[in-house]
Amino acid sequence: LHQLMAGISGQSRSREEDLLNKPWRPLPACRITERQAIALRWVFVVIGLGISVLLGHVVAVASLGLVIATIAHNDLGYSCNLVHKNVWNAVGYIAMELGTTALMGTRANVFSTREMLIQASPVGRSDQLDSISMTAIYTSAILVLTTVQSQDFADVDGDKKLGRITFPIYTP
Repeated sequence: LHQLMAGISGQSRSREEDLLNKPWRPLPACRITERQAIALRWVFVVIGLGISVLLGHVVAVASLGLVIATIAHNDLGYSCNLVHKNVWNAVGYIAMELGTTALMGTRANVFSTREMLIQASPVGRSDQLDSISMTAIYTSAILVLTTVQSQDFADVDGDKKLGRITFPIYTP
């Protein structure tokens, strides 16, 4: 749910850019209004945080981290800064991977989200991640931090229109 929230949040704040770069998306194609997208985003935040609390401390903290990273990136304007954009993207990916990795350690005999929610209890759940898991998450964060700007090459026109300073604009 939180990954959907992050995607909706980004698109709800970039209609002008998407008119140039990705006109097929729901907002520029007028299939949903900005107000509807923002409302849907907050519905996913509430539901996602509620479910995350049931699934354990690490999952709840990871979900909250993704919400904070999304707000910083999209609402506080950090997506307009070359360095901050990369940092908040990396923080968001760390949060998603931390939560997912913690879920993989949750009750190995549970195969569906529905069963996981019904059976969610502290018994059999680990809120500790081993060093291999943490190394994988840190490695992924470094990769995202140093390569996420490659997504911006296709969005130069829209980024210029919004006054963003992205890697392809800063160093064409």
